[in-house]
Amino acid sequence: MQQPPGPPASGGYGYAPPSSGYGQGQQPYSQGQQPYGYGGYQQAPQPAPEQRRSSAKTIAILFVLLMVIAAAAGGGVLAFMAFNKPTAMEVCRKFADTSAASGCVRKTPAGLGADAKEAVSFDLPHGKTGQVLRFEDADDYKECKAGFAKHALLAGPYRWGNKSALLFVQLNSETDPAVAAKIKRILDKF
Repeated sequence: MQQPPGPPASGGYGYAPPSSGYGQGQQPYSQGQQPYGYGGYQQAPQPAPEQRRSSAKTIAILFVLLMVIAAAAGGGVLAFMAFNKPTAMEVCRKFADTSAASGCVRKTPAGLGADAKEAVSFDLPHGKTGQVLRFEDADDYKECKAGFAKHALLAGPYRWGNKSALLFVQLNSETDPAVAAKIKRILDKF
């Protein structure tokens, strides 16, 4: 039997060989009419470019909606941070939620943290205090961290930064080490 013109039987569509059980004495299949199960895969119709863009937008919107729902359902600050950096007040409230701090109060950034966008002071157990500084600029954050390191004798040993969230926390040097460790663990989660 002579093969009709078109792509070879091993490479696609257009012809069903007699050994396959299809097409004995029949006309070859045209593109798009290839029977299921015959040699390889059927090519799915491709969406138009505007449909692909629409699908990408839909997926992005669904992702954002999912993150908002996760934050509202109890994921709290940590789930929502994929889009928003935490404020200094949110960080302080996380400290307060674990009883590591209380009395979160906004203040004007000053001293070594003068370049901070936001500053919040808080009370620690046993009459000690601490502060959270939030920066918008990575260079300002680095300068603050370097300044506190340079003045370590005055600033005390309990000072940490979170580079990804641009947060810096400093505690009174006489803070209970267990409280300081709890605050550092919370800061590291941001």
